[in-house]
Amino acid sequence: MLDELPEDLVERWKRGQKARALDYLERQPDLRKNLAIYKRLVAEELRQMHRSGLALDTEQLIKDYPECRETILSFDPVFETLDAPVADAFATQLEQTKALDASATSTRSGLPEIPGFEILSELGRGGMGVVYRARQVSANRLVALKVVRSEVLEKVDSTTRANALERFRTETNAAASLQHDNIIAVYEVGEVPAKNQMRAPLRYYAMRFVRGMSLMELLRDGPLENRRAAVYMVQIARALQSAHDQGILHRDMKPHNVMVEQATDRPLVADFGLAKFIHSDNSITYAGQIMGTPSYMSPEQAQDASLVTAAADQYSLGATLYHLLTGHPPFAAPSVQETFRQILEKPPVRLRESNPAVDRDLETICMKAIEKEPSKRYASCQDFGADLQRYLDGIPIVARPIRPAERIWRWCRRNRALAGLIAAVTLLSLSTLGATLVGYRNTAAALAVSESRLNQALAVVDDLFTRVSEDELLDEPGMQGLRKELLEKALEHYESFLRQKNQRSAPSDTRILDEVAKSNFRYGMIQKLLGKFDTAQDALFEARSIQEQLVKRSPQRFDRLEALTDTLNAIGTLASQQEDFPAALDAFEKSHEHRVELAAQKPLELKYQRLAANTLMNIGLTKISLDRAQEGLTDLHRSQEQRLTLLDAFPDSEKLHKDLARGWYSLGKYSLERNSTEEANGYFRRSVDAFHKAMAINPRSLSNRFDCSLAFHWVGESYALMEQRQAAVGAFEESEALARKLADSNPDVVEYQLHWAVVSMSMGANEASLGQWERSELSWKRSLEVVRKFQRLAPKDELLLNHLVASLCALGDLADRRGDIQTAIAMRKESISGLEELSKL
Repeated sequence: MLDELPEDLVERWKRGQKARALDYLERQPDLRKNLAIYKRLVAEELRQMHRSGLALDTEQLIKDYPECRETILSFDPVFETLDAPVADAFATQLEQTKALDASATSTRSGLPEIPGFEILSELGRGGMGVVYRARQVSANRLVALKVVRSEVLEKVDSTTRANALERFRTETNAAASLQHDNIIAVYEVGEVPAKNQMRAPLRYYAMRFVRGMSLMELLRDGPLENRRAAVYMVQIARALQSAHDQGILHRDMKPHNVMVEQATDRPLVADFGLAKFIHSDNSITYAGQIMGTPSYMSPEQAQDASLVTAAADQYSLGATLYHLLTGHPPFAAPSVQETFRQILEKPPVRLRESNPAVDRDLETICMKAIEKEPSKRYASCQDFGADLQRYLDGIPIVARPIRPAERIWRWCRRNRALAGLIAAVTLLSLSTLGATLVGYRNTAAALAVSESRLNQALAVVDDLFTRVSEDELLDEPGMQGLRKELLEKALEHYESFLRQKNQRSAPSDTRILDEVAKSNFRYGMIQKLLGKFDTAQDALFEARSIQEQLVKRSPQRFDRLEALTDTLNAIGTLASQQEDFPAALDAFEKSHEHRVELAAQKPLELKYQRLAANTLMNIGLTKISLDRAQEGLTDLHRSQEQRLTLLDAFPDSEKLHKDLARGWYSLGKYSLERNSTEEANGYFRRSVDAFHKAMAINPRSLSNRFDCSLAFHWVGESYALMEQRQAAVGAFEESEALARKLADSNPDVVEYQLHWAVVSMSMGANEASLGQWERSELSWKRSLEVVRKFQRLAPKDELLLNHLVASLCALGDLADRRGDIQTAIAMRKESISGLEELSKL
C-alpha cells in the first residue's frame, strides 16, 4: 500500500541501501497524485540523508521533486538536531565509546530473541533502547517492543550503567501504571536472563503497536488547521493530567512523542523515557542536571531538571501547540546553548506573526501556556485543556491577552534607560518648583537656586521628549497609548514652565530666552503630534519670534541658528498639512537657506547635509502643489542626487536610506498623477529597495514597515494600471504581509488598520481581474471587516463610508457571480444605504 512506502524507505536505509523517493516514483507513477504520501516520502529521504551525513543539494532535489518544493525548502537540519533530548551522562559515555558503531551494526544485523515474541523488524533506536515491531505469540497481536541495548551497557562504567537501568525501570513502571485512552498501553514487562554472550539480563516491555504517524510527521505538510490542532491538544492535555494525577511527570512532551492513530485520528502519548515520579525519593535526576528536548523545555527545566513540576509539562504542551499552529517551536537556535538563552531571556514571537490564520483566542491560550513564570501559566494541564475546549465550543476563554499595564512593564524591563527617564518625569513636580519661585522671588540667591532646579527638571523633560517623539524607542506593537500618555506628560511640564515665565516680567537673560524658545518649540511639536494644529501653530510662531531675535544678537551662535531652522521647517510642514502652500514655501525656503549655511560650516557631519537635502525636497513638493511643477521637479531631483552622494560616504545610515526612499516615493506619486505609469512604477520600486535597506538597519521601526508597505502597494497599483496583473499580485502580497503584521500588532492604531483594508481592496480588485474569484472574495471580506469596525465608531466619516460602499459593492458582485442572490441583494441594499449617507455629507 502507498501509505507504507515511507516506512519501507526507512527500512532500506537501515539495511544500508540509500533509497530515494525517485525509486518509488519509477515503479509507481501514480504516487505523484497522492501528494501527502509523496511529500512524506521525500521528507523521509531528506531526513535519512541528513542523519547519514550526506550533503543536501537543494537545487537538484527541487529538480527531482518539483511538486515538493515547499517540503524541501522548509526542511531544517537545525530542528533535526534540536529535536533530540539533551544528552545525559549515559549518552555522553556512549559517544566516547570507540566500539559503539560496530556494536550497533551487529545488533541491527541480528535481531534479539525474546521468548513469547516474534521480532519482525526494527522501528527505531535511541541512546539506551531499541524499538522493534513484533508479534506477541500468546495474544497473536502486533506490538511495539522496547528493549534496553545490553550490548551498549557493557561499554559504560558501572555507575552510568546502573543509572541507565534505573531510568529504563522508571520508564517501564511509569508506562505500565498509566491507563488512559490517549496514552499508549503497555501489555507486558519482563526480562531475559543473561546467557551465552550476554553479561546482563535483557530488559524489555511490550506496548500497543500504533499504525499511524507522529504529530511531527503530520507537520511536514505545514501547520495544522486551528480546530484540528486544538482537538488533538485537548486530548493530550487530559492524558498528561491523568499521568500527573497518578504521580508521574513526562518531562519530554513534544510533537515527536505523540502518535496519531490512522484509523481513529486519536492522539496517543508515548515515550516516558524521561518520566519522573513526583513523590519518589529515588529520582536519578540531580540538582543542576538538564533533561528534555531544548525547544520544548520550560525555563525552569532548562535550568535544573530536578526542580521540575507539573507546570513544566504544561509549558511543553503549550510549546507543542505553538509548533502545531506555526510549523516551528517557539524557540530554535543553531545551538543548544543559544536555544536555552532564548528560552530564559527572549519573549516568543506571537503566533499570528508567523501564521496569520491562527485564531486570536487560540493564540492567547498558547501564549499563556508558555509564559516564562510558572505562576502565570495555567494551574494545570487540565485547565489548559479546558480552555481549549471552551475555544472549540465557541464560548469565552479564560485566558486574556497581555494587558496594557503588563505590556508596559515588560517593555520597561527591556528598555531600562528610558523607563528610568519616565520615572524621573513622573516624580517631577514643577508646580512645587513654581511655589518655590514665588516664595523666594525677593532674593536673587534663592531665585538662582530655583532657576537651577527648574533647568534640571526641564533637562529631564527635554530628554524624554527627544527619545519619545523622535527616536521611536516607543515604536513597538501596543505601545502607542503609552507614547501618547508620555507626550501629554511632557506637555504638562512645558505648559507649567511657560506659564511661570509669562507671570514674570519679560526676561532679558538670553539663556532664559533660549529655554523659552525651546519650550515653545517642543510644546508646539507635541501639540502637532497630538493633532492640535492651531495651538501648535501659535507656539511655533512664538518660538520663531524669539529665535530670530537671538540669532540677530549672536549670529555666531551655531546652536541658535540650528534651532531656528528646525522651527521654520516645522512651521512649513504644519502649513503644508493645512494646505497653506504659500506660507509653507516661505518657511521652507528660509529654513533651507540657513541649513545650507550650517552644512557649509559642518561639511563632515551627516546631520546637516541630510537636513539641507530634506528641506530642498520640501520646497520641491510645495512648488508642485503651487502648480510650479518644473521648478519643483528640479528641486526634488537635486535633493535625491545629494542623498545618493551622501550614501557613498554614509552607507549604513538608516535615516539617509529612509530620506532617499521617501524622495523616490514622492517622484512616483507625481509621475502617476501625470499618467506616466511606467516611470512611476520604477520610482516606487526604487523606493521599496531603499525602505528595505532602512528596515534591515532598524527592523524595530514601525514607520519603516508602514512606509515600505505603502511603497509596495503603489508598485502593485502601477503594475495593475499597466495591465501587468500577475506582477501586481507579488507586490500586493508583500504590501499586505507588512500591513497585516502592523494591524495585528497594533489593533488600536486606525492608520494601520485602514491601510490594511485599502491594500486588501486593491488585492481583491486585482484578483478578480485574474479570475481568482475565491481569493478576491476573501480579500474584500477582510477589507469589509476592518472598515465596518471603524465605521461604526465614526458613522459620518466620508473616507470610511467610501471604503464601506466599495467593499459592499464588490462583495455583492462576487455573490451574484456565484449565484448567491440573497447575499448579493443584502450587500447591495447596505451599499445603497451607505451611498445615501454619503449624499448627506
